[in-house]
Amino acid sequence: MNSRVIIVCPIEGVMSSAQMIEAEAVGLCSALSSLEIVETRVINLKRIHPSTYISKGHLENIKKSVEEHECDLVYVDTHIKPGQQRDLEKFLDCKVVDRTGLILEIFADRASTQEGRIQVDLAYKT
Repeated sequence: MNSRVIIVCPIEGVMSSAQMIEAEAVGLCSALSSLEIVETRVINLKRIHPSTYISKGHLENIKKSVEEHECDLVYVDTHIKPGQQRDLEKFLDCKVVDRTGLILEIFADRASTQEGRIQVDLAYKT
């Protein structure tokens, strides 16, 4: 069964490279056949919010989309701290994964040897 995912690309400052950043995020998510992309959002951040990384206004809109599309996952195309991830998951009521987490998922999906799976498992723990 596929997980329905919303891609969120937070950008600080100039939005000139937004299309390229969005295309790269879609490419990463497409690398996992178990993900069904239902929406992508590029959001301009005026500042990083310490508890959730993203402002409450943007989060409200993302939450509506999560409910509307019945999403299992929100991919945030940046590095977020564990506390921010926890607060995002609590607010959005679904799993949230950042760039590092998604890349590890891709490696885990493609690991074909026992050694490869162990290396991915160790990377998750660090």
